[in-house]
Amino acid sequence: MDARTKKLVYQNLANGCAPAQVSAALGLSPNEVHLAFKEVGRLLAGFQVERAMPFAPCQSIAAARQNRVRLLAVLEEVSLDDLEKWRRVKAFQTVQQ
Repeated sequence: MDARTKKLVYQNLANGCAPAQVSAALGLSPNEVHLAFKEVGRLLAGFQVERAMPFAPCQSIAAARQNRVRLLAVLEEVSLDDLEKWRRVKAFQTVQQ
């Protein structure tokens, strides 16, 4: 799944769409939707910490819906290439442990 699709999944879930509805609309399995949401949530959390921004919880659907205005604005600032960067960071941390 490409980064734009992952970003679209996060935006839809944060705006109140049901996971099953997002899954059907994008032709993804419910598990793929869940994993995409979690990955973008980690990206947003890391981006907020890296930039020393006031932290808005973003790694659960309920938190994303509650903080959606702020998180969707932050998501627009994040480069789609950062998804790959954070995946590599996580993989490196896993190897080091």
